[in-house]
Amino acid sequence: AGLRVELHSSATGPLQSAPGTAPGLCLVLGAGNQSFLAFGDVLHKTFVEGQVCVLKHHPERAYMAPFYDELFAPLIERGFFWATLGDVDFSGRLCQHSLVDSVHMTGGAKTHDAIVWGGAPSAAAPQPMLTKPITSELGCVTPYIITPDAAWTTKQLTHHAWQLANACAASGPTDDPSEEL
Repeated sequence: AGLRVELHSSATGPLQSAPGTAPGLCLVLGAGNQSFLAFGDVLHKTFVEGQVCVLKHHPERAYMAPFYDELFAPLIERGFFWATLGDVDFSGRLCQHSLVDSVHMTGGAKTHDAIVWGGAPSAAAPQPMLTKPITSELGCVTPYIITPDAAWTTKQLTHHAWQLANACAASGPTDDPSEEL
């Protein structure tokens, strides 16, 4: 059986074509503590923003490459998606490549600063090394909101408590106490 994806917009119903807010080639640096994040990032960049994507798998996520190749085979066949492996130096070269119009990364703030500034931003380096647009999902900063006025059942609260606990456990320990939850 084939894979079918349908993107819906609450205002217009099913989208017939991508809005193309920032067309071009987006480099997706796939990392993060959840293996599905790069999948969602590529889907968003491709079908919501109308961009062609190159996914550079993080070395710890290299085992996912064959699955992505299979899942995205229709996009690969049409030239809308390509995935690769490589080290930090290769990622840096891809970020600076003239064909790459924008970058999206998932990971830590230190990685973001290394990509954009070559390290932590400072007065010594007031201009970013990366001058093209970059979007980032940094360090599991996804909000988790449960409204107090809703009529929650015990089952629903238990479900959300488990989801939040799993998200916190998946983010792992940190050596920086200021980054603790």
